[in-house]
Amino acid sequence: MHYQVVSGSLPAGLNLNEATGAITGTPTAGSDTETSVVVECRVANYLYGNRTITFAPIEYAVKVEQTEFAVGEAVETWVEVDTIDVPDGAFVSFAVDGLPAGLSIDAETGDITGTPEKAGEYQAVVTYLIEYTTGSGSNARTTRLNYQAPVTFVVAE
Repeated sequence: MHYQVVSGSLPAGLNLNEATGAITGTPTAGSDTETSVVVECRVANYLYGNRTITFAPIEYAVKVEQTEFAVGEAVETWVEVDTIDVPDGAFVSFAVDGLPAGLSIDAETGDITGTPEKAGEYQAVVTYLIEYTTGSGSNARTTRLNYQAPVTFVVAE
């Protein structure tokens, strides 16, 4: 089987696996309108079918309160989480891949602190992880929800 987008385009940051039809990735830009694509599936040279996929406007569930800083100035900001239900007893953690040098994140609270060391624009990805188990014994099931959002940090001289 071979899958391909035949109409429209996937939101930036998403990719179509042409062998499996899986759409994966992390959107790299928000939007305030729906986006639709038509994905076609072919077996050999025969059309097996197609499907229209509509993506809702992309609003990230996680974001950073403050993203602009100056070299040498102390930073105290945090990761905000919007409207995500967290089950009782769930393990929750925060991470940021791509923080400017001198800053760090508290994995338990989402607080970002430190002193930026070098000016520049830093592309990062913020992750909010929720992990919990339902059931018990042989019926136990672990669910892992991984929310991610791109963030640009700007550090001025």
